[in-house]
Amino acid sequence: LNFRLDPDGLTFREQFDGNGFDLNRPSHENLLEQPNEMVFSLGAGLRYQNANVSKSCPRRYGIEAGVAVHHLNRPVFSFFRETASSTEQAQLAARWVVHAGGSIPLTGERDGLLLLPRLVLMFQELAGDSPHRQALAKLDLRMPLKKTDLTLGLGARFVGGESAADALV
Repeated sequence: LNFRLDPDGLTFREQFDGNGFDLNRPSHENLLEQPNEMVFSLGAGLRYQNANVSKSCPRRYGIEAGVAVHHLNRPVFSFFRETASSTEQAQLAARWVVHAGGSIPLTGERDGLLLLPRLVLMFQELAGDSPHRQALAKLDLRMPLKKTDLTLGLGARFVGGESAADALV
């Protein structure tokens, strides 16, 4: 992971004087001066794919699924100077990603229309906050052309916290 912050453009509540922000007033924030850090983050995943395309069965159907976990080593990621108590708060929690999809032929020809459903689910616990959940669903229609494929898609995204959706896009 690489993260960088230029604190020169930041303003804080303590710098507001009632009329505007006075950047000469102290912010009382314990920020690193110009953090440009790189930390190691370990991840692993598995993916399965089964596509049936053969002479005996010319229809292109298949499934695929996978699971991955990011930040297995819980790297410390913070723009603040570290203290013993803040190190645990700054550790990234593992992020889980599960995905599945398939291809469903809509015609009997090998190069006919295909329906391609997709689903991606992501979960991550956040320190001192509600867990992050995100679901992405997509449905594509692929139409093969002579030199390329034309794909039309429709999708939705759900982003939610502990109890309710924050967004449905």
